[in-house]
Amino acid sequence: MPIPPHVPAVFRRGPFRYLGDGDVWHSLLVTALACALTAGLLYVVQLWRVVWIAARSPCDPGDDRLLLVFGRKLGEDAAPEPDYAARLQRALDVLRARGARRVVLLGGASGACISEAAAGLRWLQANGLPESVEITLEQASTDSLENLRHARSLLGTPLPPVALVSSRYHLARCLALARALGF
Repeated sequence: MPIPPHVPAVFRRGPFRYLGDGDVWHSLLVTALACALTAGLLYVVQLWRVVWIAARSPCDPGDDRLLLVFGRKLGEDAAPEPDYAARLQRALDVLRARGARRVVLLGGASGACISEAAAGLRWLQANGLPESVEITLEQASTDSLENLRHARSLLGTPLPPVALVSSRYHLARCLALARALGF
């Protein structure tokens, strides 16, 4: 159910925009119930899973996969902050080492004058992006779920094999969403 236009913008574009979605309420209820019934053990298990995935995820995808690079909020000068720059550097390292030829930069406008994806492209070009690399920008999203939904639309079917490029603390979330969306 879409949020009506008379609702203030903070609720239409911010983290509250999903409050009109019955699936979100169902998920919140199930999560709260599961955590309460397990006396918080479920939270501990999930935290362990995030750390396990972060520690064991390879830095090199090992083959010629399409790279999905997750954006991150930009600094005040509309440039990537260190965390996002590290993601972009990892993508650049993989491009140079493995010869990947396709990259999708994910991320819409997060308060800056340009999108996260456009800022990422500028950063890559300034740091030696090979000319043979095909770059696609996904600039309409505001969170990881939208990133992947829009990327799926851009890539069409069947989805190509992808490698997720993000920060280690973010990988478990990205991986779960990507698998749920058919990547």
